[in-house]
Amino acid sequence: MQQLGGIDSLFLSMDSSRHPMHLASLMLVDPNSAPDGFSFDKVRQLYEARLHLVPPLRRRLVYVPGNLDHPYWIEDPDFDLEYHLRHRALPAPGSEKQLLELVCHLFARPLDRGRPLWEYYQIEGLEDGRVALLVKIHHACIDGVSGAEILANFLDLTPKMRKVRAAKEPWVPETPPNPLDLMSRTVGNYMTKPLRSLEILPRTMATAFNLSAMAFGSGIARPNAPFEAPPSIFNKSVTPHRAAAFPTLSLADAKAIKSAFGVTVNDVVMAICGTALRRYCLDKDALPEQPLLAIVPVSVRPDDDKAQPNNQISFMFCPLGTHLEDPVERLQAIKQGNDLGKAGQRMIGADLLQDWTQFTTPAVLARATQAISLLTTQQSLRPMFNVVISNVPGPRFPLYWAGARVESLHPIPVTIDGAGLNMTVVSYEDRMHFGLVADRGTVPDVEVIADYLTQAMADYVKLAAASGKAA
Repeated sequence: MQQLGGIDSLFLSMDSSRHPMHLASLMLVDPNSAPDGFSFDKVRQLYEARLHLVPPLRRRLVYVPGNLDHPYWIEDPDFDLEYHLRHRALPAPGSEKQLLELVCHLFARPLDRGRPLWEYYQIEGLEDGRVALLVKIHHACIDGVSGAEILANFLDLTPKMRKVRAAKEPWVPETPPNPLDLMSRTVGNYMTKPLRSLEILPRTMATAFNLSAMAFGSGIARPNAPFEAPPSIFNKSVTPHRAAAFPTLSLADAKAIKSAFGVTVNDVVMAICGTALRRYCLDKDALPEQPLLAIVPVSVRPDDDKAQPNNQISFMFCPLGTHLEDPVERLQAIKQGNDLGKAGQRMIGADLLQDWTQFTTPAVLARATQAISLLTTQQSLRPMFNVVISNVPGPRFPLYWAGARVESLHPIPVTIDGAGLNMTVVSYEDRMHFGLVADRGTVPDVEVIADYLTQAMADYVKLAAASGKAA
């Protein structure tokens, strides 16, 4: 039995029927590339052979009575692999639009809290002969880095499926704990909280002092903070319905822009997102005078701890320069904002957010997130941020799923109240695969933003070439 961390518990408390807090990946594979054929049975065999490599897939939640402490994971005594593996087919002709509609429908469905929090869907019937693979897993189990590591256990570097070593010890399911035992553990945890608060508070005060000193010393330059975003068309209460688009851009183009303007690839990603959002808001006659503010998840996971299945993330806030007409000025402003955000992140430290969420009970976390959501969507407060943007580096070499070559790998992120658009990108081989997921009531035409991303990249490529500094 293992207790959830504070951030893991936070993602559980944010879960609702309108915005379930699971992540997903959509892979498109070529079944003809599998030397021994590709089938649902073969995928089942893949999971059966490698389940022991990924412990979270057989763990389910146990809650503390009264939600007075963070829940626990136990090895599910009723684990049933067949429940988690699903087989679907599109009606003819199996178009991309039909695939998007089905993916959005399947993604919006909450996961069963009484079972391990993941599902796999194999979707066949696409008109081009490819097969779509949708993998869902709750954010309480993983962050971007650990999610990629979990997925990697089922992927291979060649069409030939590698043989993995059997588990050293047989898997042993756990009997759910007695509620009295959970309450006893909770009492013990409560007895240590005053001591933990004495350790956290000085670090919190020191962090606030350092950030204030940074702002004072730099005049007007300081890291951005939540509740500084302008009201925007993206900051509404969300519905249970989603819209998605999955554009693909060239990683080589992003690197050429990076070299031409002395920025990072992440700066380029933020700039093309900011440019696309500026154009979209102009279309709607809804461009704020202040720049839109993005929240950017930041991994604080040590390099030697990538496989741990939990959340080790923090956040920084980055203005997207949407108030600037000149795209180069926008890119440079984003670079400055990202540099300040990184400096502030280093001052905050890797574990301060995790410590505070660990210290706070789930009941308090749930009420706090609900209150903030209500106040921001009713515009009693300024939004914490306008959009979520995340950039996850991926492998530069081809991958295979049950022998079939993975042609594309698109992330499907969450959307929450007050932030109806999430723009996440995963790089794979020489391409950047975007996952744009929006609340259908907030951004019903998310494909327009996808088109603007493509246009923004083309514009920056031209500007990089004109500068004469592109690699």
